[in-house]
Order: sequence, then structure tokens, then C-alpha cells
Amino acid sequence: MASSKSKHRITREDLLRSPEYWIENIKTELYNVIQDYMDEHKLNRTQLAELVGVTKGYISQVLNGSSDHRISKLVNLATMVGKAPYIYFKDLNAVIEKDKNDQSAYIDFQQLELDAEKLGRKFIKANNTNIVRLKTHLNNPKAYPKCYTGPVDRKEQFTNPPSKKYNDVA
Repeated sequence: MASSKSKHRITREDLLRSPEYWIENIKTELYNVIQDYMDEHKLNRTQLAELVGVTKGYISQVLNGSSDHRISKLVNLATMVGKAPYIYFKDLNAVIEKDKNDQSAYIDFQQLELDAEKLGRKFIKANNTNIVRLKTHLNNPKAYPKCYTGPVDRKEQFTNPPSKKYNDVA
């Protein structure tokens, strides 16, 4: 007699929506960070436990993935091995959409920092240029006759503002 229950096949989207997937992902990342530190400093579990101030059993639990950690413990372990623990929350639907398009669902924090640094430099450069223009306009209005002085509306932020918000000095 055939079973009346049909087997539910888990999809990649189901997996990405499950809290267990992300918990295991964090445990794996913590394992990698701690194991890299131990390898770099040629430490065994007992030596690391003494250094961090926990029991060898706790280090074993962490490295075996058999422990669900309090945030304070996770932060303590990360900082003790010289890592800053960042938590970044990304829209789950956006992660799933990227995954469907064969793009990584993971965040490359090193690339994110590099991109932010580049963007920051561009922003500072653009901002400095605008400050110079504004100072020049204030000292010599004819140098930049159309200097925007009105408030920025969020809808107008990336479009040309209406001409009534310009000071025309000819």
C-alpha cells in the first residue's frame, strides 16, 4: 500500500528562508575564524581556551558546531581572536532573487569596504568641488550665476530643480 503522504522536496528558496540555514552559516564562519587564528598562532584547543578564558569543552563545542551561542559569547570570541564581528541584515527576497540568478547570496565584506572607500573618496571630491563653487559664487556671483539655493526635495534630488529655485545673477 502506497503512503498517502507525499514527500516534500525542499527547494533552494526554502533553504534560504530557513533560520537553520543562516544559523549554520554563522557557526561555519565562526569556526573558520577561530580555526584560522589557531593555525596562525599554532595553538591547540586547550591553549586557545586558556587565552580566551573559557573551557576547552566550550572551544570544542564551537569548533564542532554543537553549540548555539549567545551574542555576547560570539562577540567575545571574535574580539579575542582579533576580529570585529559585523552583522549585516539584507532583504531576504533580494538574497533569494540573486540566488535564482546564480549570483552569490553572500556578502563580500572586503569588497563592500573597498567600494565604500571608493564611493567616499568620490563623494568627498564632489563635495569639495561644490563647496569651492559655492564659495566662488558667494565671493563673485558672476562666476557661477546659477547657484541652487532652494531646499532639496527627495523627488528632485537626481533631477534638475525648477528654475524658480535658482538665483540668476547676470
